[in-house]
Amino acid sequence: MFAISTLWCSTLDVEEKVMSLWNSGIQHFELCEKDLSHLQSWSAKPWKICNLAMDAPTPEKLAETPSLAADNQQERQQAIARVLSMCAQAREHKIAYLVIWPGYIPLSLSSTVAPATLAVDAAARTCRARLAPAFVRRLCRSLFEITQKEPDITLCLPPARFACELLLHQELAWIFEDLPRQRLAYWHNTAVCHAQEKAGMASGEAWLSHYGRHIAGTHLEDWVDGQGLYPPGMGEVAFRPLLSYLPTHAMRVLHIAPRFGEAEMLECYQFLQTTNLL
Repeated sequence: MFAISTLWCSTLDVEEKVMSLWNSGIQHFELCEKDLSHLQSWSAKPWKICNLAMDAPTPEKLAETPSLAADNQQERQQAIARVLSMCAQAREHKIAYLVIWPGYIPLSLSSTVAPATLAVDAAARTCRARLAPAFVRRLCRSLFEITQKEPDITLCLPPARFACELLLHQELAWIFEDLPRQRLAYWHNTAVCHAQEKAGMASGEAWLSHYGRHIAGTHLEDWVDGQGLYPPGMGEVAFRPLLSYLPTHAMRVLHIAPRFGEAEMLECYQFLQTTNLL
């Protein structure tokens, strides 16, 4: 199934753009948290919502956003309540998948390290390796609580975009080992995994080959000059290898920034057709 994320739309023109895309033959959409106010009215529209997606904070807003892995119980409960609220809306509208934001690990980064980077010094990597098990254990407790209350919604876990964020390759493995019976899935991101590989971490193919049986879907975006959310075909990401790893049932969701216009969207759609990803 191919879909387009409403991330591409501003909150003011989301319905206009979705209607335009539907008239062009696009039938499925990912609805972002910022656009949830449309969920009720869209139940009567001809297009379909294939999944919901939580809004992930910018690196500057990480510390202000309740984390499912927080060591503070009150903060963790706030994060759980946010996910449960979206699960309830998904259940009401028969949407089976929710891409969540797992949280972060507070690291003391050098003032010379950009907060949005994945490439950090040895001290930061060592600090993260030491802290990660405890944060993942708390994340697992949060996920268990959510899935016990909302057993029909599959929670989809994406890879880390920044050095402070959850999850890295091994950390996701811990979750699947700890919670084998819960409705959890891996949600791939082409640009993020490319960025992780450039930073010396696991490659996109490593993520796909290792977690293939857990994959529910992927965000399709490209990586240009150190930034993601570019239309596929504009940057560094190799998209053809996806065909060897993505299960046929996996959702393919175009995930690009709202600054791109309809011309770039058309070029991107044509590129994905040539790679047989549609």
